[in-house]
Amino acid sequence: MDSAYVDFMNRLTHPDPAQRMTASEALRHPFLTQQLGDPDKLEAVLGLHPPPAPPAQPVQGTQGGSEEDGFYTLDD
Repeated sequence: MDSAYVDFMNRLTHPDPAQRMTASEALRHPFLTQQLGDPDKLEAVLGLHPPPAPPAQPVQGTQGGSEEDGFYTLDD
């Protein structure tokens, strides 16, 4: 039996959760990378690494409240 497969299964099914592989670690294990290819592409396809969120835009407000109370009118 393939030693990479045996190691993969042992680490994936380890009885101690603290020692068990995470999904990301499993995708980077030699057994899978030899079978499936680039782990970064696999993580993207599986949604394990969603694209980064765009930077937050500051809101400019005028009259009608303040940023602290959450009520304000947006500038044009």
